[in-house]
This record gives sequence, structure tokens and C-alpha cells, in this order.
Amino acid sequence: MTTTSIEWTQATWNPVTGCTRASAGCDHCYAVAKSHRLGSIAKTRAKYGGLTVLNDRGDRHFNGTVRTHEDALSLPLRRKKPTIWFVNSMSDLFHRDVPFDFIDRVFMVMALCSHHTFQVLTKRPHRMAEYLTSRVGEFDRILPVMDAIAEIAPGVALSEDMGSWITDGRWSLRNVWYGTSIEDQAAANFRIPYLLNCPLPPGGIRFVSCEPLLGPVDLSGWFTRPEWGEPNEQGLRPLEMHDDLIHWLILGVESRGGRA
Repeated sequence: MTTTSIEWTQATWNPVTGCTRASAGCDHCYAVAKSHRLGSIAKTRAKYGGLTVLNDRGDRHFNGTVRTHEDALSLPLRRKKPTIWFVNSMSDLFHRDVPFDFIDRVFMVMALCSHHTFQVLTKRPHRMAEYLTSRVGEFDRILPVMDAIAEIAPGVALSEDMGSWITDGRWSLRNVWYGTSIEDQAAANFRIPYLLNCPLPPGGIRFVSCEPLLGPVDLSGWFTRPEWGEPNEQGLRPLEMHDDLIHWLILGVESRGGRA
């Protein structure tokens, strides 16, 4: 388990390392500096070495190398205490170079760990929406997933949720939060509509991280809004909530070294 100082989660899980600059919100990414440092340490060099490069101005960025790590998949399975996990704090699960077949295996682990909560945050919600909508009803994925379960979690007893996840092709999980990062209004206008196209199960959570926030953003049209229902026999009007918008917001500014 990797503990973290990130305030809104409890632990990080990184089955993918390496990335590519997506927008201005990436310019001082803390994961770049951390990957560079971990890449110089012998025990973490294989996972993080060779992922960054200096540009002509002397700024360090990811160089586009993306690696998937089968040996990291079982980490949440080994923790019995219910935990909130930030998935890929050092990368992006929905980077174009992460195959959907590998993402299947990540989702398989999250489905097996119904006692945990997983926060999936991406700057590429268009690919997340593509993944979640294209996987529905693809029953030819059942056998590869079952084989992966036998390999990664041999002897595990499948829960009712896990069984229905496999047989129903229901790739959107109740214990997974789906989020996107935005840094300004243009990013919000582009990314949030894709996030809203990600199907949610009952009680599911969508969230937005405005971190780093580089300019003013109006998100008022995308948050859940309270709505009074019809009066009951006692004349009381129940408060109802829309569940098709955004439920949770992270807010932070930028410092030269990354998040502040």
C-alpha cells in the first residue's frame, strides 16, 4: 500500500506509469518530478526510469513513454481494510497507449474489491466514456476476465456483485468514482460533457478536480441541484436530488513545484 498526503484520498494505486502532456494543467505536474526522482532509485527504476525529458527551456515533462504493470494489479486485493484509492496518481488510466484489455484487468480488480472505493481521475474523459459504453454487453470478454481472475486472484470467491459484473457486462461499478481534471473554462466545456456520458450505476459518483485551477470557471450548470418534490399526505415536500450531473468537487491552485 502506498500512503499519500493528497487530502481527498487515503492511498494511491499505480498500475500504469508515464504519460503525455494533455493541456496547460500538465505544465507543472507533480507526477513528473516524482517520476524523475523515483526513476533514479534502484528499487523503483524499472517502473519509473526513463519516463521524463527536459525541453528546450529546461522544463521537465513526461516523454510519452507509458508502461502497464501487471505486478501492481493485485495491490488492492492484499488490503482487507476498506480504503479509498486514487487510481493512477502518477499517470492516466485512459491514456491512448493503455490498451482496453489492460483496463479490463484494472476494472476486474476493482470489481473484486467491493470493500474499497476507487477514484479514477483522467484528463481524457472522452476515452473513459468510450471504454465504459463500448464494454456493455461484450460477452466475449467474460472468458479473458475469468482467466485473469484465476491468474491474479487464484481461489478467490466471487461475490454476487462480481458475478453480475461479469455476466451482465456491467463495466460501470458502484465502488468506482469517475472524475476528470479541468484547469479553466475551455477544459471544463470540453471534458465535462464526456464525463456526463460515462454511465453510472445507482448511487454512483462523478467528480471534477479543478487542480490546478488556472483561471475562472463557472460550473454551476453541471452540479447536482436540489429539487422539491410533490407534497405528501402531511403536506411536506420531499427534497430530491438530480443524479445525472456532478456530485463532488476538488479545488486547488498551482505552485511551481506542482499542486499547492
